[in-house]
Amino acid sequence: MNKQSLIEEYKRYRKIAIEYLSNLVTEIENPGKDHRRIGRLLGVCRNNTFVYQDANESFAFTDFALAER
Repeated sequence: MNKQSLIEEYKRYRKIAIEYLSNLVTEIENPGKDHRRIGRLLGVCRNNTFVYQDANESFAFTDFALAER
C-alpha cells in the first residue's frame, strides 16, 4: 500500500470514528445510558450543557461512557 492509500484509509477510519463518537455523546435516548448523569458525575455537564476545559476531559467522558454499564 502506498503512502496516499494509507492516508485515505486513515481518513476513512477517522471519519467513521468521529461520526460514531459524536452520535454516542449527543444521542438523547440510549437505553441503559444516561449521558447527562455521567457528565454530572465527571463534572463536565452543567445545566444540561457539556462544558470541557480541554480535550482530555472530552476523551475521559467518551471513554467512561463507552465503558459505563
